[in-house]
Amino acid sequence: MVGWLVCLEGPDRGHDYPLRSGENTLGRSPSMDVCIANDAAVSREKHCIVTFDGVKESFLLAPGESSGLLYMNGESIRSPRHLKRDDTIEVGRTKLVFIPFCDGKYHWGA
Repeated sequence: MVGWLVCLEGPDRGHDYPLRSGENTLGRSPSMDVCIANDAAVSREKHCIVTFDGVKESFLLAPGESSGLLYMNGESIRSPRHLKRDDTIEVGRTKLVFIPFCDGKYHWGA
């Protein structure tokens, strides 16, 4: 576990989602690493991807294969962006906050 997404707004408000090293896919499907099951406005498969790079100890947010929009800190994104503590991610009617665990003080290495 390298960090969390916590739901601030939307049908799953208050729910937390652990993130693992490597790619974390987000969508409504139970097969997704981060399953936002109760928001029909979130794509079923790969609405977006949160990646932890253990070598660089950095997090990235990237659009997935969805036609739905992806927002970071209120801005629409179409290419990968670095995630920092307390950045917000919006998919469908869901707003999530990013909380890293591996961000300097703690790390697992590559």
